[in-house]
Amino acid sequence: MVQNKKKVSYMKYPSMKEIKIKYSRKFEENICNYLSQSFPNLSKLSLISCPIGISDCEKLGNKYLPNLIELDMSGDSYLSKESLNILSLNLPALKVFHLGHFEHSDYSC
Repeated sequence: MVQNKKKVSYMKYPSMKEIKIKYSRKFEENICNYLSQSFPNLSKLSLISCPIGISDCEKLGNKYLPNLIELDMSGDSYLSKESLNILSLNLPALKVFHLGHFEHSDYSC
């Protein structure tokens, strides 16, 4: 990502079809916005054990990643019920979804 004072532009990698990110606790806010802008033709995205917020789930939609057919959010992604609802509404073409822990509480899993 290149930042000027007011303009933000993204490096584009349209030939990239698959990305795997595993165990990143230091995601920037709105990481999925960056992914969708830089890699618009992703068909497989793995965010394993990466905490994902609701705003990120909104950027994983068909509007942003229309070719996404497989999404892996296994491990400790800490998805909420609301996040799952947003994903289901925004990704109608999704064929494979891997889900790890969700709705974490103070009780054991």
